[in-house]
Amino acid sequence: MIRVASRPEVGGGHVSRARALAGALAAKARVTLVLDDQGMHWKAALAAQGLDAVGVGELPVCPWVGCVVDSYDLAAEEFTELRGRTGFLAVIDDFLDPPACADLVVNGALHLAGNSVKGCPALLGPRYALLDPAFRRQASRPVRKAVERVFLTFGARDSRNGVQLALDALALLNGGGFQPEVSIALGRRAPHLAAIRARLLSLPFQSTLLLDAANMADLFRAADLAIVGGGVSLLECIACGTPPIGIIVASNQAAAMMGAAKRGAAVLGGVVDELEPQQLAEIIRHIVADTDRRRTLVSRGCELVDGLGAQRVAEALLAARPQRVV
Repeated sequence: MIRVASRPEVGGGHVSRARALAGALAAKARVTLVLDDQGMHWKAALAAQGLDAVGVGELPVCPWVGCVVDSYDLAAEEFTELRGRTGFLAVIDDFLDPPACADLVVNGALHLAGNSVKGCPALLGPRYALLDPAFRRQASRPVRKAVERVFLTFGARDSRNGVQLALDALALLNGGGFQPEVSIALGRRAPHLAAIRARLLSLPFQSTLLLDAANMADLFRAADLAIVGGGVSLLECIACGTPPIGIIVASNQAAAMMGAAKRGAAVLGGVVDELEPQQLAEIIRHIVADTDRRRTLVSRGCELVDGLGAQRVAEALLAARPQRVV
């Protein structure tokens, strides 16, 4: 069982991680994703991937062999109930504050290492980043001197409107030979979608808006530079070999984003609510002009994130309860 936060307000990062792990587990075990009551809009997309998904009130009766939780919303007694129902509880924990009943903690952030959190066994660091197989490392491609294509994504919901910040910054750089093609990935339920559509009409460069894109790996690989949120999108970008400028859009992203910058795998743009378009424009200007820096970002990133994290986590989960897996 994978209990995943899926209501519209939380965006798509939790579901993205859950579906990657479910896909890796599915070869050896039956997997059911358990969605929030308000998250059933994900069911069709998961079914298209061959994954079983139900609401919280529709749990089938079966001999569960374990539960993975990727949600900030559960109360302590709910974790205890899931542990009692399934016999094993793993928690994908961005805050490194697992419930007392957890048997395993998973956090694939770039700044982490080690094998325990508060005495609980843990899988920590980018080797365990939960990414879809589409993002697995491929043959390296050359970093071009000219930045001709820029990709923007801040998650399906982009509740802090990072896309508009990035568009405004890019607009300030128009001219001087820098006129990139810009692609934007956004969800149909994004609260600022109408404002983004309106902003695209006045941009001085070519832009394409992609809603609920299913080919994110292709979009990253087609870009010479990406401006992304500091969550799952950052890990996907790094795995694809695209140099990223990362923007912190949630408090739980700060340590991971700063860790990625410290390890040379990303450029730290700043905190979305504290960053002015002119400041971001200067950051973009410098990285566009520095081909060697972009090459270094790609090479350091490929050393850290290979896209095999979901497979490693799945193997660890199966090894934890091998006698009951059917």
